[in-house]
Amino acid sequence: MPSQRSRRSVLAACTGLLAAGGCLGTGSDSPATSTTTAERTEPTTTAEQTEAVTPDLGGVWVTDSVVHTAMVDSRMVSGSPDGTQLVFARYVDESRVDPEAFSLVVDGERYAPKPPRDTYADFETIANSTDRVADDETVTGFVVDVRDTVDSATLEYGEAWSHDLSNPQRERLTGDPSFEVREFTLPDTVSPGDSLVADVTVANVGTGPGTFRATVPRATVWPTLLERDVAAGETASFTGRITWGASDGAPLGRLTGEEYELVLSWPDGQRSATITVTEQSTTTDD
Repeated sequence: MPSQRSRRSVLAACTGLLAAGGCLGTGSDSPATSTTTAERTEPTTTAEQTEAVTPDLGGVWVTDSVVHTAMVDSRMVSGSPDGTQLVFARYVDESRVDPEAFSLVVDGERYAPKPPRDTYADFETIANSTDRVADDETVTGFVVDVRDTVDSATLEYGEAWSHDLSNPQRERLTGDPSFEVREFTLPDTVSPGDSLVADVTVANVGTGPGTFRATVPRATVWPTLLERDVAAGETASFTGRITWGASDGAPLGRLTGEEYELVLSWPDGQRSATITVTEQSTTTDD
């Protein structure tokens, strides 16, 4: 099995430059959501296959969205299907561990491993898209129905091993966050090689706590990722820094003196702001 390091190297080698503007601002790039409840199938494994194996668990997290590679030259944020949350677990990637032997039991209801629907992402892509996962680790995950209360939630590996989710993790399974961007503003001008600070205000209008995640295209390979935890019914204001790489100045150079649109894209929508591109800056950004 190739290591996570080699898979990341392949992805990095394949990436190309983003087009200057609008790459995340088209309808085709808007993450799809689904109102279909999560499908559940029983994992197929036997006690003999797993009784001698104990997975080396690195961590568990519960989230309502996932960052992933949409194409070889861009990444995006996709939300969990309506009425669901995503539960991911990272573990040391070794051949003796059977990925299909994992399951998640929530108040007696058993879920089999399943990548989130309509996100164009499999577990390998998700592992390659987050700093949570080390080079020698891989990921499994579950699409879990949100419910009013959760008394117990346990990650199991066959009949030989289990791990209980914490109280804050179980709390995340009782709500469905949704975000509205109340403010997205940029400075008036930008020069290739300079950085700019975006001001963002986000409201969580959903029924549970969640993490607001959005991408903003920039003149380098990967878009800028903005993240902020926001409790249900709360509003958060924060800033995000976007850097225009001097080596990628050609696209912006053609726009000198013109307005340039940046699009903030998140699972629930998009919002844009404009700046004016000036001549090449003589300063460097550390």
